[in-house]
Amino acid sequence: EFGYIFNNHSSKFNAEKFFKTSFEIHPQSWMFEEIRGMYSGFRWHNTFSAFKIPIGNSDAKKRAQISLKLETMVMLDDINGWDTFESDRFNGSLTFYYHPKFLEEIGFFVQYYHGMDYYNIYFMHQIDVLRIGIMTDILRF
Repeated sequence: EFGYIFNNHSSKFNAEKFFKTSFEIHPQSWMFEEIRGMYSGFRWHNTFSAFKIPIGNSDAKKRAQISLKLETMVMLDDINGWDTFESDRFNGSLTFYYHPKFLEEIGFFVQYYHGMDYYNIYFMHQIDVLRIGIMTDILRF
């Protein structure tokens, strides 16, 4: 997988933005013959994240209370006889994070995913997943 990463600060929204685009390549010659044409060997990934910095944030330990992450993946090679713009070629997820001020290391998230099974166990099936959960920041010991 190779790609490009871009990060910048939007002073208009007082937010940090992150964008990543990359290509993932699995040569057909490296695949089992049984899955050739059923499993995509050429994929285009995109990620966009944004998080709003609290107003008056001069303390480096302060973090954004809300953040958003959008991820997409498009299968570009010939797979399952699908048309170029077949909806099954597109996978995506949208995640919303919330870090309440009154909790130090704990946050909450809601994520929606649509696409192929991300564990590649049932990669021929499309799934829709809504996850709601509790998360923690990086633990610092």
